[in-house]
Amino acid sequence: MPVSTAIEHHREVKLTQEEEKVYNLLSFEPVHIDLISKQSGLSINRVSPLLMNLEIKGKIRQVAGKMFLRVPEAQ
Repeated sequence: MPVSTAIEHHREVKLTQEEEKVYNLLSFEPVHIDLISKQSGLSINRVSPLLMNLEIKGKIRQVAGKMFLRVPEAQ
């Protein structure tokens, strides 16, 4: 996939309502999964697959210790 197409795809990624809720809790600083669960009001069992989907969609990434952060969007 050409770079320009990849960038356009990144911008067009659609999130479910729950993915959006979780994504909005994240920043460019790592946040632990327990805090994401607590702040979202969703169980760890529900948050885990949402975080995985957000990773697959290229919106976030996981760092050491079950910490997650946003991936900067290409300009």
